[in-house]
Amino acid sequence: PNNAYNCGRCLKCLRNMMILKSLGNLEACTTFDVALDTANIKKIEVTDYAVRKLFQDDLKFIKKKSPTDLALINALQHVINKPVVLMKIKHRLKYTLQKYWHWA
Repeated sequence: PNNAYNCGRCLKCLRNMMILKSLGNLEACTTFDVALDTANIKKIEVTDYAVRKLFQDDLKFIKKKSPTDLALINALQHVINKPVVLMKIKHRLKYTLQKYWHWA
């Protein structure tokens, strides 16, 4: 499979993989070369309230379609519970430090 557009690690891929898994179709999808790892989901840092809403909608859908997948539900809940403002500050600080370090 050509994974040029489906890395299995970015936000788009992880969201699609979560939904496919909740529907029981992830294994049939051959466009992802890596398995869905809840540790990767927990690393997601949402810096925008609109994106957070997408994750809340995803969680609601996953709870409805796959209520026994507690690992996936808990990972997604972990992402949603992170304060958006703190994630914004963290990303801005990281960007600023990288920019400064580059010029130093």
